[in-house]
Amino acid sequence: MSIAVVHSRALAGIKSPQVTVEVHISRGLPGLAIVGLPELAVRESKDRVRSAILINHLEYPLGKIIVNLAPADLPKEGGQYDLAIALGIITANKQLPAEMLGQYEFSAELSLTGDLRPVRGILPIANACKEAGRKLIVALGNANEACLVKGLEVLPARNLMEVYAHLSGASTLGLHCYVPDGDPVHTQTLDMADIRAQYRAKRALDEEAREQEAPRGHDEDKPDPPSAGKEQPLPMAKVKTQREKNTGKVPVADKAQRNFTDPDSRIMPYQKSFVQGYNAQVAMDSEHQIIVATDVTNNTADVNASPNRPSARSSMCKASGSSVFEGIPRSEPSGSW
Repeated sequence: MSIAVVHSRALAGIKSPQVTVEVHISRGLPGLAIVGLPELAVRESKDRVRSAILINHLEYPLGKIIVNLAPADLPKEGGQYDLAIALGIITANKQLPAEMLGQYEFSAELSLTGDLRPVRGILPIANACKEAGRKLIVALGNANEACLVKGLEVLPARNLMEVYAHLSGASTLGLHCYVPDGDPVHTQTLDMADIRAQYRAKRALDEEAREQEAPRGHDEDKPDPPSAGKEQPLPMAKVKTQREKNTGKVPVADKAQRNFTDPDSRIMPYQKSFVQGYNAQVAMDSEHQIIVATDVTNNTADVNASPNRPSARSSMCKASGSSVFEGIPRSEPSGSW
């Protein structure tokens, strides 16, 4: 029976609480169990760790392996515990001295071949490691970011065997110094995309900028808008006035207008309800059973427009060119349709 303790870090917002990786190897059926509230990516690390140890020709124990991530009530997520779990198993199997592990903290993900991969959130991890007074071993891709914490010793490694050789004393990992990425000479520009929220203020600034950039006169270099040179649509009030001039009809109040597809029709009384249409006036010779005059109007006053009135009959006869209608008796009542 043997046990090993390795130090690592979790992520909790901008803080990085310490996680103690405890590895215990005992007799029993071969297997690896991870406890301590691990999520799926942490539970899958057992397969990555086993392949990385075996491919690098290190001995993988055949007993029952229990990995405890303390504290147990802190959720663990991500692949930053892979390196710590692998070193814990190697140390518990008597392949590394246990006293060397207390000086370092480990945060890196393992590939199946044992290469170290960078993880997210390395800056708070490095800051917490400095406060604890330990050295930090990370993947080469995280070394530059970890060096932003002044006073911290950052030891980058490319794979598991480099870390194993450093802890066993066969070789030494060199300290990493911060190296600026890209061209150090750059111009600082202001961009609205760098401002979070403040939607009303940003929209007001955008509108003000567009007003300032708007041309004060005609610009010959810019093409005319698509509607240039074309007849512009008239407002509704002007359209009604133009229609009245063309038709010669008396304007009607807007509230009487109910049909926009046939603007000349009106609301007419029909039996006990109303219909949308015109008023048709018919004058009939009852003796000869012939229609002598007709008229269609949009006037809703049937009594005033009825051909039974003498004035209406006279005007309709003149319009039809017939004098027969002058002496005929009252015809059938006219109506609307």
